Parts: sequence; C-alpha cells; structure tokens
Amino acid sequence: MKTVIVLCQFFVFLNSKLCQGPDGLVCCADFVWNKIENGCVPCNDGYFGINCVYTCPDLYFGKRCILRCNCSIGHCHHVHGCMTSRGPETQDDISMRLRMSENGTSPNQDSENVAVEYASKAASAFPIHASVLIVGVLLVDKVT
Repeated sequence: MKTVIVLCQFFVFLNSKLCQGPDGLVCCADFVWNKIENGCVPCNDGYFGINCVYTCPDLYFGKRCILRCNCSIGHCHHVHGCMTSRGPETQDDISMRLRMSENGTSPNQDSENVAVEYASKAASAFPIHASVLIVGVLLVDKVT
C-alpha cells in the first residue's frame, strides 16, 4: 500500500479598504469606489472623507490634506497649495521658503484643530482587513 500526501497552500491577503456601513460594506473614509478598478481607491489629492466629498480645510492641501499652505486663504488651493501668478507653488518652493525664513515657528493650534476635525469625520467607519489561509492535505491510498 502506498500513501501519497499532497500539501497545498493557498494564501490570500485582502486589504480591501472596505468598512461596515449601516447597509453593508462601503468604502472606508478617504476612499471612493472606482468602477474601472472594481474596488475602493484613495481620494484624489485635496479631498478626504467618506466618498471623498470634502475638500481640504482652509490653508491645507494635497494628499489627505496634511500639507499646510504658507500663504493667505485666498491663495491656497485645496489640491495644489499656494497659487502664485505663475501657477501652483511646488512643495520644493515652499520648503525652500521655510528654510530661508527667519521665523521658525512650531505647529500651531490650527493644525491640531484640523487633525481633530479630520479624525472625527474619518472615524465614522471601521476598516475590515481580511486574511485567508487555506491549507489542504490530500491523502490518497492506492492498493496495489
């Protein structure tokens, strides 16, 4: 009698960016459904929240609204940051101006308020991360 043992291992890690909503699964905060990719994708720069419907608060811009404009509200664009007469000011431009600035200030209360506001809007859903591990053992007895 011979015994053949076949070990099969299949591992799928699914990080679907899905959250439990009142009517079932929905995209988590800071993600929106993309029909082409058939899944949840991160918000475009300058947007955040459930279905990416919120623009960055005043004086904040970029991916997840974590960058702060160093210009007036009227010149701060939620996607591009500080706008100049020649177009958007790049992050390198901002960094250079900050390094050259004599006034090295620490983060102020405004940035803390934005973080709290952002966190409260984002906390309305809890992410579901699924891991699946399937191990199969096939025992075949062959009578000879």
